[in-house]
Amino acid sequence: MRRGSAVEDWWVMLPDTEAAAALAGRVYREGLRRVPHASGRPWLVGRWDARQEVSARAGEARGVVLGRSSARAPELRRRTERVRGPSDAEGAVAGLAGSFHVLASVGGRVWARGTASTACRLFTTRVDGVPVAAGRADVLAGLSGAGPDLEMLALRLMSPPVTSTVLADRTVWRDVRAVPAQEALVWERDGRRGAAARWWRPPEPHLSLAEAAAAVRRALVEAVGTCTAGGGTVSADLSGGLDSTSLCFLAAREAGHLVTALGGARPAQRRHPVGRAGSRGTALGHPSAPDRRGIARVVHRRGRAAARQ
Repeated sequence: MRRGSAVEDWWVMLPDTEAAAALAGRVYREGLRRVPHASGRPWLVGRWDARQEVSARAGEARGVVLGRSSARAPELRRRTERVRGPSDAEGAVAGLAGSFHVLASVGGRVWARGTASTACRLFTTRVDGVPVAAGRADVLAGLSGAGPDLEMLALRLMSPPVTSTVLADRTVWRDVRAVPAQEALVWERDGRRGAAARWWRPPEPHLSLAEAAAAVRRALVEAVGTCTAGGGTVSADLSGGLDSTSLCFLAAREAGHLVTALGGARPAQRRHPVGRAGSRGTALGHPSAPDRRGIARVVHRRGRAAARQ
């Protein structure tokens, strides 16, 4: 589920070292955004929508939630005051809904991660010996001059797609690696990579079916709410399946205008996806099923999507 943007966002993250500061000087140009470490050296450099950033600082701790989120600056600031080490950043973002990167710098030590769903990924490489991370693999490839990994590109273009287990940490760019979704990237003060830190594990199945269903609904309402906040036009996949249909009905309640898209389906599946979704909405008693006239069919450009990953 996406809100349209005229310019693609990108950012790079740097360790708190003099060599990284020199590299930042090559990356930065007028109009870009920057967030410094407590030392004043560059930490984050790039271009992103200011509305997608919630940041806080307390002493030597710096925290940034970058992406769609339910985070609010005053609360994040209060939580950041309790941060004493990089891994404490998880406590500062506990309970937040949305799809975002968590980035923290504590006395020059760095903690960064994406989402367990892999909707937000974290990638790493080295440029002139300096470790660099980013939310897009193609940005790192451009910075480091890495060429395409043709074997991985071919795998990414296969249909049906190859599972992430096979792809592991490889990307379509040589020497650009993905951080495992369940792990955080940790850098020490001198830029050395710290020990692998697992931030997410599947929850234990201790709830009843009814309790779990209610919790899932709350989580979906909160997550979709981060997409529709402020109204405007929101786009979403609507294949007619149970998952996308549920999300679209939730979005239709709050979005100013919902544009749905169908791609990658077999001809038989393309016939009446909205009709199927509408009948489900009626059965659920939903007052506003997506309108057929709002459907936009799109062709997925897998090559472009793969380059970002």
